[in-house]
Amino acid sequence: CAEKRDKILGSVNNNVGIVTVNQSAGNMNNQGSAVAVAVDVANGPPGDDGSDGRKKGGFAESQAAVDQKNGAFKRIDSVDGQSGGNRVDSINILFREALIDGSVNNNAGIVLVNQSPGNMNNQANAVSVAVSLFGGVAMAEADLGQVNAGNYVNEFNVTKTATISGSVNHNAGIVGVNQSAGNMANQANVVSVAAAIGR
Repeated sequence: CAEKRDKILGSVNNNVGIVTVNQSAGNMNNQGSAVAVAVDVANGPPGDDGSDGRKKGGFAESQAAVDQKNGAFKRIDSVDGQSGGNRVDSINILFREALIDGSVNNNAGIVLVNQSPGNMNNQANAVSVAVSLFGGVAMAEADLGQVNAGNYVNEFNVTKTATISGSVNHNAGIVGVNQSAGNMANQANVVSVAAAIGR
């Protein structure tokens, strides 16, 4: 009874701002979301307003980091001769399905979605946004590390499907969607935005 089905139906629609979604019915999957936002609205250093009376920008820095590891990272002797990583044996599975239907539509902003009914997948969303108003300095950094090592999957007579239907339409901004019904995949949505707005 290892049949698994992930469904996102009529969901993640009509949002504004930053949205992250992870869905996993599978085995030994790493999924995560890291969001960092920095906004500078200050007048800048004391005495820096200038003779024109306008606000002066300061400094905004944002960092988001994701590190995912799945498996074995040093040699470990085991009975079956494997390297000590994760092991999945799948036989005669009628379905392993990933479905996104009527979803991720009509959003404004940043929308990131991961879906995995598979085995030993790394999936991540990382968003870093820095905004400095009034002509200041903005710095944004998003880092990603994903490793899949020393794992073992033995599959026989397994039916897998991954379907996106009527979805990811009419969005404004940044949209990232990952879908995996497979094994040992590294997938990520990584967004870094820095903006300095002069006035």
